[in-house]
Amino acid sequence: MTITIRNKISIICSVLFCGIGIISCSSQPQPVSTSGSPTSIDMTSEVVPITQATLTVTPLQTVIIPPTQAIIPIDPTIIKSIVVSDMPYHPGGGSGTMLALPGQVWTGTLFSGLQQWNPQTGDLVMTIPEIEATNFFDIEFQNNRLWVLASMDDSNQAETLYVIELPQGKIVKKIPITDEGGYGTAPTQLGNSPGKMWVNFGIVDTETLEYMPLPNGLPSDAHFVYDDEKWMWITGSWCEGCRHDLWLVNANDPSDHKDSQNSGVLDTGVLGQPLVLANGKVWLVAYYDSDNKSSYLDGYDIHRTDQPKFHIDVTSEVYDHGNANITADNQMVWIEVEGILHYFDSKIGQKMGELKVGEYVESIGFDGTSLWVLSSDAGLLQISLPWIP
Repeated sequence: MTITIRNKISIICSVLFCGIGIISCSSQPQPVSTSGSPTSIDMTSEVVPITQATLTVTPLQTVIIPPTQAIIPIDPTIIKSIVVSDMPYHPGGGSGTMLALPGQVWTGTLFSGLQQWNPQTGDLVMTIPEIEATNFFDIEFQNNRLWVLASMDDSNQAETLYVIELPQGKIVKKIPITDEGGYGTAPTQLGNSPGKMWVNFGIVDTETLEYMPLPNGLPSDAHFVYDDEKWMWITGSWCEGCRHDLWLVNANDPSDHKDSQNSGVLDTGVLGQPLVLANGKVWLVAYYDSDNKSSYLDGYDIHRTDQPKFHIDVTSEVYDHGNANITADNQMVWIEVEGILHYFDSKIGQKMGELKVGEYVESIGFDGTSLWVLSSDAGLLQISLPWIP
């Protein structure tokens, strides 16, 4: 007997329809008679039983579509570039310095003077026109005042400490920085501890603005960092030909010097090297064995100052390029050499990477969220850090 394709389809559909109907009916509760026995159901058509052999139901496969994942950079990324100066080839304003704070960034540069920038928009907030300076060495913040170390000429040291009231931007005092004594000159950085601003031969009270000279002054070419507990750490030298070393001075009583001014490792070249506090340690770049020009990133535990806890060879990064800029965020210590930022985990002392930012970097800093770089040839750069929420 010949069965056409249409007939085959009709038969299959009938069987499936009947089967579905039977399954649907069997899922309904049977009517119950009043006599207590089940009521019989009259089936007028022959039922074709459907077994597993004659009908296989293929279950639906659940397809899981992964959610769209945002691409999170694993490396620091430059996200903003601000033109500080309109001078050709100097978008970063020429030589200068910078201070990055939460909600505000300050730059002091040769061609643009002292300026405040909005870190969110990159807009210029204000310029301090009254400041008579062309060379800017350091900017600090305390007691709602800006402290600016600067000079008018091309010398390698500052001449004046400007005290500027914020948010008005008004200069409330100019403190001359003079050469007092036979040594301890060349002030290029400020020390910032509670109630005090350290510079050259003395300390300025940040409340009264009174200058308090120190009998022995401060080390020549001094750089500072306060350990948030007691000691002001200073790199520099107190005498011609002295071993360049770390000096720890009691921030509450500057006449008290730790270990008779012989703290840290002796015979290390740290003259003029900046310091930074990170993860309970003071970090700086030190030069060992000047003939071989070996360089190390040393991290001193603030409670044990005789030897560095971390002694990381950075000769290949620093070599003989002189001073290196240094700063720190919540997780990394940053060293800048010839426009390259090298960053190290402050907990384990391991180098994590590097980032090229420009040829001539003047200053680097952290505002609590982003890293900022002032580069004379690249401008003021904001760098996003993937480990900062």
